[in-house]
Amino acid sequence: MAARALAEVEERLKLKDKEVADIIAAAVEAGEREKARLIEDGEKMQLRIVEQAKANIDLEVKKAKQAIQTEAFETSLRIAEEKIKSRMTSKERERLLKESIKMIEGKN
Repeated sequence: MAARALAEVEERLKLKDKEVADIIAAAVEAGEREKARLIEDGEKMQLRIVEQAKANIDLEVKKAKQAIQTEAFETSLRIAEEKIKSRMTSKERERLLKESIKMIEGKN
């Protein structure tokens, strides 16, 4: 009878060992799935960050180009104005002044 009881206990221990091994295997499998999901999420986040950075760079480049164009236009306008002023005679200035006054008064 003791041998039988011992055999039963050993059989139960084997079953418990198998249950423990199954639980560990399931936990490892779940951990691997979670790891794969986290890696995938990380890669997706990395792509979004890179795309956002590219969009930000494109926007800043566009702003910089607009600022340079505006500055170039204003500089060209200033240089042209200075050239015109330096070449204009006092008679031409007086004539332009009179024409401007007439335009302001509405007497074309």
